[in-house]
Amino acid sequence: MPLGITLITCTYNPGASFYELVLPSINSLIIPIKEIEYLIIDNNSTTPLKKTDIINRFNVELDVKIIIESNPGLTNARKCAIEHSKFEILLFIDDDVALENDYLVNCISLFSNYSHTGAWNAGSIKVKYLAKNLSKWYYHKGQSYFQESNTIGSIYHNDPLGFFPFGTGLAIKKEIGLRYIQNIKNKTFTLSDRNGLKLTSSGDNQLILSGIQMGFGVGRSETLKLTHIITEEKSNLRYLKKLVRGQTSSLMIFLFENPYYKYKTTPKSYYLKNIIIYILHFIKSFDLRTLLIQIAGLKGVHDGNNSINKMYK
Repeated sequence: MPLGITLITCTYNPGASFYELVLPSINSLIIPIKEIEYLIIDNNSTTPLKKTDIINRFNVELDVKIIIESNPGLTNARKCAIEHSKFEILLFIDDDVALENDYLVNCISLFSNYSHTGAWNAGSIKVKYLAKNLSKWYYHKGQSYFQESNTIGSIYHNDPLGFFPFGTGLAIKKEIGLRYIQNIKNKTFTLSDRNGLKLTSSGDNQLILSGIQMGFGVGRSETLKLTHIITEEKSNLRYLKKLVRGQTSSLMIFLFENPYYKYKTTPKSYYLKNIIIYILHFIKSFDLRTLLIQIAGLKGVHDGNNSINKMYK
């Protein structure tokens, strides 16, 4: 029986790049199967997407639906998508991602050839800045903060303490999504992921961990290629510091809620040790941007520990 696939975009107030770059990439996808649908989850956009002409921008053969999720947060939007999906494979397409046209072909091939693997994401992620006249730092070091990746081959594992594929372009089996929802209902997982202007994250990690709990492997492959589109509003130091602080704060909670990880409160010596390391690196490289982003990451660790103490004291 051929696999069916549900494409999913969870979005809140999508910008011009969504219409000009992301949607055309979806229209350009090679669609190798008949069993396919595209769900756009509108997570409380100021102008409801149903009142726009977005549906008319797609090829007629793609079954497109707009679903409103009134509860804020990317986790709630993902839950909504999983519950409304019809097919066995769920492919999450962020509203700032342009897929290569063979993404579906290769995605289906991976699930067919590696039946024991329940989640795949892009092994080849290019970063495209829309801002002009950026400093060289963004091209030499900044791209790593936006998930640039150059995986060779296809790698996978089912180690709950191993690497976790990025949520960007993540494809999972629906049964993993249903297990994830159950973990949320049981309050095993509590992360809300992105919520409005908050840059919290790691909801995708908990989604993937749900698959590992079920015995599935997770992986990334060089055959899955996409471009991560970075708007001018995100191409600055202020945004990067906020991004890294939110990521590290969320990561601490993810580790705490990972039943396979022996969580320990971060000692004060950790902060002092890393600040010294970062300053020594700065003296060597004179890279002030990286130093400030690293310090933001330490603040995120502190934020995460404080959140855990408040939740479970």
